[in-house]
Amino acid sequence: MPADTTHEWVLDRLGAHIDGELDAGEALQLSGHLATCEKCAGEFTRLLDSVKSVQRHMPPLRAPDILRERVLSSIRRAAADAAPQRVASSASRSIRSWAAAAAVVAMIGTAYVMGARSAAPLSGPTADALITAHVRSLQQGHLTDIVSSDQHTVKPWFTGKLDFSPAVPRLEADGFPLVGGRLDYVGGRAVAALVYQRRAHVINVVTYPVASEQAVPPHLESHRGFQVANWSAGGMAYWVVSDLNADELRSFCSLMRDADAR
Repeated sequence: MPADTTHEWVLDRLGAHIDGELDAGEALQLSGHLATCEKCAGEFTRLLDSVKSVQRHMPPLRAPDILRERVLSSIRRAAADAAPQRVASSASRSIRSWAAAAAVVAMIGTAYVMGARSAAPLSGPTADALITAHVRSLQQGHLTDIVSSDQHTVKPWFTGKLDFSPAVPRLEADGFPLVGGRLDYVGGRAVAALVYQRRAHVINVVTYPVASEQAVPPHLESHRGFQVANWSAGGMAYWVVSDLNADELRSFCSLMRDADAR
């Protein structure tokens, strides 16, 4: 496409790139343009810095005690005003009032928890290194060292190449077919990289042993335009990187954890 059109196409998609909403092809095309266009790269840096600044300076949020007390007071007043004239009718109204109030409190709590979660983006040298490895894997000939959808082919391939044996679940029945695997490096050590696919989206799963056996629940954030998830279980760390949307990647991570637990 013409240069002016390319600039316009890239600038229109910078926000979507930061939010991880582009497919693998678009993300790769946009990243390639940013590497050669100083003007667009500068705009991307300014936009990314603004996002990080908001996240960095946003205070941790929780529902204020006074707000919770107001909700509970409203419930108490409603219950007192609806003193039973008829037992059955009153009981039904009370149950509905408490259920509605519980839903309100739950929604308030959820909103504040989500706000606090977004104030602490998943970042650091490991996340940066894995995103870089993910982008590198999208280049021609870099995605897999072993190409197979069969876990009994991919898993043995790592034997003798690593000092551990990675779990390689098959998830094609759930819409996430195994593509293959490769060796990669994180923090100076060799790790297993498993490659899955969701439509046109590539999902890289990097796993390696950690010292602690303590399980760490999954945490997913948008970072540098990609979705990054991390958890640990059974003495193994798992990192997942993709440009897939957050909801589908959460489902994928849940399937991975369930399969690994089995």
